[in-house]
Amino acid sequence: MRNNHVEVSLEIRDFDDISLEELSAILGIQPSKFYRKGEKTGSSAIKSPINRWLVHAYTDQKPLPDFEEQMDTLLAIVTARQEAFIALCHRYTCEIKCAVNIYFRNGESIPSVHLESRHRDLLHLLRAEFDVDIYCFSKHQPRLRG
Repeated sequence: MRNNHVEVSLEIRDFDDISLEELSAILGIQPSKFYRKGEKTGSSAIKSPINRWLVHAYTDQKPLPDFEEQMDTLLAIVTARQEAFIALCHRYTCEIKCAVNIYFRNGESIPSVHLESRHRDLLHLLRAEFDVDIYCFSKHQPRLRG
């Protein structure tokens, strides 16, 4: 049975005047994931309409840390390269993305998403957007009405 969890990442997007490689070099870190404008996104035939550079706040850790710990990880990543992140995030679109994955009837409580003041300060510093997507999964197939 799958565990409820939260996945947090920082995304920089909507840049055309520098390459993904240049953005990584400026920040001194490699992205966890990236999308190059006009190229296929993964195994699908869909092409990315924009350049996107993402760094996840987690590794292959199972189970994933809670929301607060992941936000603290992003805060540490940004703080270590603060000037570069501020310059890029003020120039391009910056967003903290939060995916809440809920698996019904697994006996777990719903993960919480609570922004502490230090996390709000990070969003303000970067002029970042904050996006929360909630995904609900059921182990039972939906019944079709007919």
